[in-house]
Amino acid sequence: MAFLELLALTRRYAGTVAVHELSLSVERGEFVSLLGPSGCGKTTTLQMIAGFVAPSAGTIRLAGRDLSSVKANARGLGIVFQSYALFPHMTVAENVAFGLETRRIARAERTRRVARALELVRLDALGDRYPAQLSGGQRQRVALARALVIEPPVLLLDEPLSNLDAKLRDDMQGELRRIQRTVGTTTIMVTHDQAEAMALSDRVAVMHRGRLEQAGAPLEVYEHPATAFVADFLGKTNLIDGQANLGTNGTAILIAAGQRFPMLDRPAADGPVRVSLRPEKIELIPDPTAAPVDSSAITGTVRARTYGGDHWLYDVDTLLGAIRVRCATGTAAEGHRVGLRWHAGDLRIVEKHVHG
Repeated sequence: MAFLELLALTRRYAGTVAVHELSLSVERGEFVSLLGPSGCGKTTTLQMIAGFVAPSAGTIRLAGRDLSSVKANARGLGIVFQSYALFPHMTVAENVAFGLETRRIARAERTRRVARALELVRLDALGDRYPAQLSGGQRQRVALARALVIEPPVLLLDEPLSNLDAKLRDDMQGELRRIQRTVGTTTIMVTHDQAEAMALSDRVAVMHRGRLEQAGAPLEVYEHPATAFVADFLGKTNLIDGQANLGTNGTAILIAAGQRFPMLDRPAADGPVRVSLRPEKIELIPDPTAAPVDSSAITGTVRARTYGGDHWLYDVDTLLGAIRVRCATGTAAEGHRVGLRWHAGDLRIVEKHVHG
C-alpha cells in the first residue's frame, strides 16, 4: 500500500470540473511534483490533500487512513505557500516555533526543535531577525523550517520558488532538494516550471484540464511522453503528423509529406499518428550536399536562429513544416539551406488516429 493515495479524486465548481478522477500513489519519502499550466487543477489537488477544499468525489488516504472527514488543522501536514505567509511582527525563531506552540509542545522541546530546523535550512545565526530583514531566499527557508519543525508526514509546497529571481531560484532548487533528502519527508510540490519539476522530483505528474496525463520519473516522462500535450509541455518538441506502417525487424515506418522515416516506436496497427521529435535529437548539417544519404534526412531553409548562451535554437522550414533544432554551434545563418537528420529511436508516437 502506498503512503499517500489519491483515488478518483474529483472537484466540481458550478458545472466546471477542476479535477477529474485523478488517481495517484506516492511512496513514503518520495518527492512528487504536480506539473501543468495555470488552470489545470494542480493547486486544487494540493488544496484537497491539505483539507482546504473538500473533494466532490474520490478518496484521499494517508498511511491507510481516510482523510475525508479529517479537518485541515487535524491532518498534521506541513504547508509552504507561494507568499510564505510569515508573521512580520515575529522573529525568525518565533515564526518557526509558532506551529509547535499551537500544539502545546513544551518550551524546552520547542527550543531544541526550532534550533534543529534553523540549522537544517542554514539560518541558525539569524533566529533573532524579522522577515523584513531577510532576503527572498531566506524568507523561503524560514517558511520551510516552519513547515518541517512540526515533523509532518507530508510536506505540501505551493509554487515555493516562484517569487524568487532566476539565479536565486536555481540556487534554492538545490537547497530544497538537499533539505528534503536530509529529512526524508514525503513531499508534494505544485509548479508550472518544467525545469524545476524535473530537477527536484523523483516523479512528475503532468496535469491538463483537470486530468492526470502522465506520471513517472522525469527522464521517463521526457523521453517517452504518453500524449502530445506532455511532449509539448515538458520541454520543447516538434509534433509531426503522418501515417504509421508496421515494418520488419521490430521497426515501423512513418510516412509524412511523401517521405518515409523509420521508427523504433511501433504502433499496434497501421494508421494515422502524431509523433514527437525533440529539438536536441536533431543533427543540423550546414552543407546538406555533403551529408551522406540517409532515409531520415531532410533539407530546409533556416528561417530564424536564436542564441541561448550554451546553445542555438534554429527554426527551419522543411517539407514537414517548421522544425525547431537545438545545437551547440551557430554555423548556419538565416536563409541558408541546411540538412536535418535524426535516429529512428528519436521519433516517439504520442497520439494515434490523428484527424485533420
